[in-house]
Amino acid sequence: MEFEGLKPIEQLNVLIIDDNLLVHDLLKRALYDLEIRNIKCAENAYYGLRLCAETQFDVVICAFNVKSDKDGFHILEEMKFKGYVSKSTILIFLSSETDETLVNSIAELQPDDFWVKPLNTGQVIKRLAYAVEVKRRLFNVFECIDNKDFGKAIYYIERHILNPELKKYHPQLLRIKGECLLSLMEYQDAENYYRDLLKNGKNSWMYLGFVNALLKQNKIEEIEQLLKSLTTKVETRFATYDLLAQYYVENQDFVEAYETIKKAAALAPRNIARNKKVWDLARLNHDQREQYKATVNMAKFAKKSIHDSPELLLNVVRSGIDLALSVDASETFELLNKVDKYIAELEAEYDDIGHFKEQLIVVRARVLTAREEKAKAEAER
Repeated sequence: MEFEGLKPIEQLNVLIIDDNLLVHDLLKRALYDLEIRNIKCAENAYYGLRLCAETQFDVVICAFNVKSDKDGFHILEEMKFKGYVSKSTILIFLSSETDETLVNSIAELQPDDFWVKPLNTGQVIKRLAYAVEVKRRLFNVFECIDNKDFGKAIYYIERHILNPELKKYHPQLLRIKGECLLSLMEYQDAENYYRDLLKNGKNSWMYLGFVNALLKQNKIEEIEQLLKSLTTKVETRFATYDLLAQYYVENQDFVEAYETIKKAAALAPRNIARNKKVWDLARLNHDQREQYKATVNMAKFAKKSIHDSPELLLNVVRSGIDLALSVDASETFELLNKVDKYIAELEAEYDDIGHFKEQLIVVRARVLTAREEKAKAEAER
């Protein structure tokens, strides 16, 4: 297979998504200094996604806090889902916020860089030039990963590591090689690989890769102390909880899985798949309060994303009614009022709500029954 590689820098297609026009101007000036001229700008997600449908972009620079519609997490999530971006695309995230939950959410999307606002033109030029050079020099590796040919990616990585000209890219290459071994499910090889790396380095990704390899082999006893240490550090605790939750699920320890996945979800709340795991495990553990909280989080964080659906709000309504029937009278009153608001939101925000007519009749009847308005409930049915 022949790899075309990244285009010359002056031919790169760049997309900027940010609702601040001053950011557009600053970034365009920096890009012009790098001789990049093919630049498109969008002030919102809708226009940015429309541009992606028309043009294949080599570089996407996206703000996290796009306030007008979707946030940056949902924008890039949708771009990945629709195939607009890949490992061969240079992805840059912008944000003025650096709180832990946001950084964890961004890290899950694996951008090439994360720039904190306010931006500095000199730093933008320097860091973008470096990101472009990394992608250009290691393009065949990223292309293989896009094609899920992890064995060939390792072959290219090992060749690149022997090349003294690529020495400054060794950290990226070493990290990608470990990820490829895990993707190939070569867990013993991955364990040995990370053990060797940890003799000379103490990077967070090395510890996390090592933990992942051992958990996949059910060697949790060997790393109990390490796990305790990693869950106390900001840079590793989210990923560690996530790996542990998956381990417990695979070993059908649903109590431990439940307690652990709640911690992971709290540290990276925007991931809908993880919130669904919380919901599923809450049901398995008969925790109605957490079922309700999980459905609320799913509906909240799915807003304006590819996951948005009337079904998510219906789940909130159903779980809210279930919880209302199991608590004391004062809380029941409060919960049912919230349920009424969710039903009103459901009817107001979704054009296809007619498809859920029967479900709405049922939940309205259940609300009336919970309020002990039996006659009205019968009439609703």
